[in-house]
Amino acid sequence: MLKKTRFYIGLTLLVQSLSLFAMFIMLYSKKRSVTGALLAIASVGGLAGACLIYAQLSETMAEKIDTAVEDLVEEQPVTVEDIPHRTVEIPRDKTVNDAEFSEG
Repeated sequence: MLKKTRFYIGLTLLVQSLSLFAMFIMLYSKKRSVTGALLAIASVGGLAGACLIYAQLSETMAEKIDTAVEDLVEEQPVTVEDIPHRTVEIPRDKTVNDAEFSEG
């Protein structure tokens, strides 16, 4: 299908189902025999329209996520030279004899 056609078809199905549901309500008070058919067509059309809109929106979101991931992956790889190193000097007590702490 075309890029946006699925969305617009779903939208028109939802509008059609709403108008059929309104006709159902108007004819239900007069006890007409077509009310059951109108309700069935309205519910099926509404369900189909909602499914088409959901499919289009989820596909659009998947494309946007794929594009964002590709943009992240295309960045320059980080090398060891790029990471700033800093040396930390560990203070040492010069008054302590190392032989005191050895077991041998």
